[in-house]
Amino acid sequence: MNDFTNGFTMSQLTELLYSLPGTLIAIVVHEYMHAFVSYKLGDPTPKRDGRLSMNPLHHLDPIGTLCLLVFHFGWAKPVVINPGYYKNQRTGSILVSLAGPLSNLVLAMVFLMAAALTANFGGFLGRGPLFTLVMVLYSTSLINLGLAVFNLIPIPPLDGSHVLEELIPALKPVFRGRYEIVSVILVVLLMTGIISKPLTIVENVLLAGMWKIAYGLVSVLA
Repeated sequence: MNDFTNGFTMSQLTELLYSLPGTLIAIVVHEYMHAFVSYKLGDPTPKRDGRLSMNPLHHLDPIGTLCLLVFHFGWAKPVVINPGYYKNQRTGSILVSLAGPLSNLVLAMVFLMAAALTANFGGFLGRGPLFTLVMVLYSTSLINLGLAVFNLIPIPPLDGSHVLEELIPALKPVFRGRYEIVSVILVVLLMTGIISKPLTIVENVLLAGMWKIAYGLVSVLA
């Protein structure tokens, strides 16, 4: 029993170490893209708040980051924006909301391709440095995919809710000001598997499709 417990602990620790780089990359890019798109649409607020930065400390939400590490689904500190600066407030708000998840989907594909290329050309043998690199690349892809899928859920404070409230303005007063309480609810739903299980199914379907594309491209290059 003792050996089993130690093995399980080491396995979990190894997975956590694989996930850490991907988590930081996913969060930074996700929030930076929210800030960048809003800034490019004329809003100076993200720059004023220091969110046009690649420093993870400017973007991390403690609870959301922990969930991302443990469950591969999570969130970051929201970027404050002022849609009043946009020429078209509704369209601008939707573009800013989608910028984060879409950037994570692109990164997921890029890192999955990198993992496939590394494994194919380097010879996927043993558990040496090459194996570690492939696992880090694959885990980074998985983290980015999980962050994208999770944040598209249309409940506050996730990006999907901002898109939905722009499409259905009547929902704005219902969604606003519920960040803390909904964050707690999301953690409970993830821990109990009520939401993480269906999210995992969606993620696996997307991952399978992306892997087919990545494998096909690698085969062509090979």
